[in-house]
Amino acid sequence: MIQIEYLGEKEDGTVCGSCRGSRNIPTITVKKIYGRTWRVGKPQEVSLIEFSKFMRTGLFKKV
Repeated sequence: MIQIEYLGEKEDGTVCGSCRGSRNIPTITVKKIYGRTWRVGKPQEVSLIEFSKFMRTGLFKKV
């Protein structure tokens, strides 16, 4: 199992993360993706198969 964390999004759908040293503030902090509810700052464990699926979205980072 691998732990990943949802990064959050702005209203326009861009991913929040570190950008030139400053932290972006996400507008969307809770989102349902592939049947799971994700919250910013709450990592979840996923299988190796799920890991690649979630990482392709660009909305997650490995913890």
